Amino acid sequence: MPLSANRAHRAIATTTQIDVIRYLRRFPGSTAHQISQSLDLDTETLRSVLRGLERLGYLTINPDLPRGRRQGRLITYEVQDHLLLAHLEVLFAYLRGAHSGAVKD
Repeated sequence: MPLSANRAHRAIATTTQIDVIRYLRRFPGSTAHQISQSLDLDTETLRSVLRGLERLGYLTINPDLPRGRRQGRLITYEVQDHLLLAHLEVLFAYLRGAHSGAVKD
């Protein structure tokens, strides 16, 4: 399996991961608290999903304000649509038996 297809497969391996991706595509810039409340996820599960998606390169994590003006640790998340969708295309091509190699691993 091409590396990018494997990465996409790991990103959508559970319904919780899919739910988080769908939520963030609909509400980019959401905080972990907003995600957990909306999807009724416990904090540890959400942390694990967010860490995994970040490691795969499919999330951007944005502090809301410069360090000097922040109060607390409000972090927002966004899905890297272009990369995720490109890798999903490679996965689908692989599943069809026609890996085009259009996206480099």
